[in-house]
Amino acid sequence: MIRERPGLGSLAASCLHGLFINRVFTWGNVTLELIDASVSLRGLTCFDLSYSHFSDELLSVVAEEGLSLRELSLRGCQGYGYGGISFFFLRKCNNMQYFDLQLSRFLDDRCVIELSLPLGSLNIVKLSENEKLTDLSLFAIMQNCPLITEIKMERTNVGKKKVKENCLVVNSNVKFFYLAHNSSLNDGSVKMIASVCPNMEMIDLRCCESVLEGALKVLRK
Repeated sequence: MIRERPGLGSLAASCLHGLFINRVFTWGNVTLELIDASVSLRGLTCFDLSYSHFSDELLSVVAEEGLSLRELSLRGCQGYGYGGISFFFLRKCNNMQYFDLQLSRFLDDRCVIELSLPLGSLNIVKLSENEKLTDLSLFAIMQNCPLITEIKMERTNVGKKKVKENCLVVNSNVKFFYLAHNSSLNDGSVKMIASVCPNMEMIDLRCCESVLEGALKVLRK
């Protein structure tokens, strides 16, 4: 079916199955046949594999084809690891503009810092529900991805680790922050973010209990 539409530019192959009532879900396997059919689409720029199960080896197949992907969603995926996404994929598909790695079990600050280095074209990144991520990931993205406009890091640990002020880099392109449900986020963290994002238009701080009036005054300026 896929091979019959060689002009497809966007493909979603989410494989999550289950019953919402019982909250019982299974991750479907992405097969080699599906990957082979997908990489035959030479115009494919948007690939959504959310909630699927696949290996590093399958990612290498995609990488070797050298697809000019602009958008990639791996939200909630299982089976692959940092080695697969970094070595096999981003080194050959580094023109990404939209990247969704929410609910990635292996993701930590080191991974994000290294992954952000080749992604100079990135505009939107979503890293929510990765509890190992802290301020180090947030500021690394702003430094290494100069074209970034939107960062989503809800339910992470932003605010837990402090970044030295002399290591901060101003990013005038970032406009939207989604940082809800970060219990470690406090006034100092918010002020630091605001200091390096002069064109910020929106910051979502819902359920960030440690953010007080002092930070809100800074944001109103």
